Amino acid sequence: LTGLSANEEVQQSLALLDASAADMLQELLRIGLLTARIDLSQSSREHTENLRRLLLGIVEDVRVLLVILAKRLVDMRALRSANAQQQQEIAGDVREIYAPLANRLGIWQLKWELEDLAFRYLEPGFYRQVANALQETRTQRQDFIAHVIVLIEQQCKAMNIQADVAGRPKHIYSIARKMQRKHLPFDQIYDARAVRVLVESEADCYAVLGMVHAQWPPVPGEFDDYISRPKPNMYQSLHTAVIGPDDKPMEVQIRTHDMHEHSELGVAAHWRYKESGKSDPGFEQRILWMRQWLEQWDSGSSADELVDQFKNEVHSHHLYVLSQDGHVVELPEGATAVDFAYAIHSEVGHRCRGAKIDGRITALTQPLQSGQTVEILTAKEGGPSRDWLNTQAAYITTSRARNRIKQWFRQHDWESNVALGKEQLARALRPASVDIEKLAAISQELEYAEIDDLYEALAMGALTTGVVAARLGLGHKEKAAGTGKRHQGKKVARKSNINSAVSIQGVSGLMSKLARCCKPVPPDLIAGYLTQGSGVSVHTQNCPVLKRMVKRSPERLLEIKWQSDDAQSRFVADIEIIATDHPGLLHAISGILADLKINVIGVRTRSVARNDTAVMHFSVEVQSANELEGAIHKIARHDDVLKVKRKSG
Repeated sequence: LTGLSANEEVQQSLALLDASAADMLQELLRIGLLTARIDLSQSSREHTENLRRLLLGIVEDVRVLLVILAKRLVDMRALRSANAQQQQEIAGDVREIYAPLANRLGIWQLKWELEDLAFRYLEPGFYRQVANALQETRTQRQDFIAHVIVLIEQQCKAMNIQADVAGRPKHIYSIARKMQRKHLPFDQIYDARAVRVLVESEADCYAVLGMVHAQWPPVPGEFDDYISRPKPNMYQSLHTAVIGPDDKPMEVQIRTHDMHEHSELGVAAHWRYKESGKSDPGFEQRILWMRQWLEQWDSGSSADELVDQFKNEVHSHHLYVLSQDGHVVELPEGATAVDFAYAIHSEVGHRCRGAKIDGRITALTQPLQSGQTVEILTAKEGGPSRDWLNTQAAYITTSRARNRIKQWFRQHDWESNVALGKEQLARALRPASVDIEKLAAISQELEYAEIDDLYEALAMGALTTGVVAARLGLGHKEKAAGTGKRHQGKKVARKSNINSAVSIQGVSGLMSKLARCCKPVPPDLIAGYLTQGSGVSVHTQNCPVLKRMVKRSPERLLEIKWQSDDAQSRFVADIEIIATDHPGLLHAISGILADLKINVIGVRTRSVARNDTAVMHFSVEVQSANELEGAIHKIARHDDVLKVKRKSG
């Protein structure tokens, strides 16, 4: 093949192979090219886990993973000839990526050797400490174990129990981790001397356990019954530590042959993989099928049949793609380049204008596939498109992207509205100047947390400049500025309605107004409070604001009640709604109120990104509390509404 390019050489080689082997080689080449682009120096736990998931998620033939793991084992066995830096890098990848892969597939022998070899190069001092402790007593331990094996075999024979007894090979890395985890010296690691007893039945397991405990005293707290209480991966065995011959501690493991096969070969029909307490059923099912595939290898089915079965029945609900700098990103199935951009960083998402997938420019709506490399083309400034929120356009699928886009528009619109409201108020009050301290106090009185919130309310029409001007003692300025007789006339009409709606016991001729803090609606129990220069403020009797004012000046409290014959008045009330956030939610809730012929005079909404909900506040005009309750019940029946209530003092 001299003179051929690498690609031509590969194609020539593939032509000489059967279809199955050719497919395997193609997949190995694809994974090799992919992993070459991955930045393995990124040591974050999330990145490492995503890389493992990438390798498990893109393979279509389980044998490819076996080849990859075997190749890594060969590399580790020959690592002694590499320089120190190469040893550290390769051993680090093996410990973080490939040994856990072998563990997930249940290939314990590969896992143990990979971990021990990686341990040798990553922590040479600690490795030598453990290895030397084992080496110094090797002959004695072998003699000790041989003696114990004979004793157990004799006892089992006397009990008519068929048993296979053997010493268990030591896994240096697991001993070291146990020393670190339990803060114990080597001489307190009981499984440094260990034997394993294999029997025919569970009953035999417990019979042998009783015999062992009768012959040697057990170490307190070192007995585990994994037969009656299997481990999450369905591992079953009896583990006990005893003070054996010559007063030396040792571990004895007792299990059936089937349990041993499960342990050694990784056959785990009910094995589930969990990450940080979070279960991923689709990913768990994929690994389960991989392990079952390994179990069926000797079942008589052909390799091609098993591979086809795996491809047909295993489906991943996540995909794993690479950024330009080799970072592995996990996304849900169907995710697009826009979803990827927001997964990288919100600013990258906001300024996204295009995407390259594996070097080629593609549509932003194109669904991604595992193993692809994605490059986001960005503008220097700007924001997202509103079209991205259109579910029919299919630009995004992730809640993260949707929430970030909504947040951007909410912030952007808020800033614009604040500026507009500020301009409206300045124009209405011209040429009078605004006392900022007084305006801040008025904002609090009107239940706006900040002055900017008041400005936004002015821009959105939830508040009029006339109301603010009146509070500032400049009520005449609104008319002078020509800011709309419609608002002024509406305000006067409401005042007359309020006066006709209530009667004040023992007093006549006083102007009355409904308090904004509690917004009473007939037939709420109400009370009046005589203000200085603004008439009577009408509150609900349980209003906290009223209670505070009455505590200071109880003589100002007035008895007040609703007029029974006033059927034309309309009263402002607030409704708070918590619902699942999605495009069209505001329109849907507004539509319910419109169908009920309830006038909406103000709306404020905010999204809660952490649980993908929206909190909405509607200010509405109703004739009575009964009408308001009817609207609340109707809204509560909407599928997306989680909670709805009247907001009042």
